[in-house]
Amino acid sequence: MSKKAEKWLLIVAVVLTVLGVVGLYLVGPEQFPNPEQSEYILQLILYPSALIVIRGIWKQTLENKISSKKKGEIL
Repeated sequence: MSKKAEKWLLIVAVVLTVLGVVGLYLVGPEQFPNPEQSEYILQLILYPSALIVIRGIWKQTLENKISSKKKGEIL
């Protein structure tokens, strides 16, 4: 996957994670018409997007470490 696509995926995942956390913990599933179903839907959105965010942050950090090592070897 290209860096641009990964960056957009990370941005979308961060937005979904924030919306999921706000919906699940700040608003609360009790505020929705069907609390049980809304909790499951929010968790269905939250968990995969949080994993994508963790992967994106890890990959960005790994790429920065690799590029800094390569720069160190050149000098």
